[in-house]
Amino acid sequence: MYTAGFGPHDPATGELPSGIEAQTVQTIKNLEAALVAAGSGLDLLVKTTVHLADLADWAAFDVAYGAALPTPHPVRTTVGSQLSGILVEIDGVALLRS
Repeated sequence: MYTAGFGPHDPATGELPSGIEAQTVQTIKNLEAALVAAGSGLDLLVKTTVHLADLADWAAFDVAYGAALPTPHPVRTTVGSQLSGILVEIDGVALLRS
């Protein structure tokens, strides 16, 4: 399955976490919810594309990303992008459970 890009807003509250680490974790939670709803999961994620508002955040992002995803990590492309009021957006490609 292919997903659109997910951002870091908490779907229950609409709140936006502060900082790249917290935004990365919430973005991955949002991605995971969509994957699970479609019959997949983070363990079946094979590729992500990450958009960072500031590539200077890459090191902190990478730590949070690595801790939030099961290993082996999916292949990843990370690019700098103009994002509207958020620090990170992630889309993914995942296998479906059979």
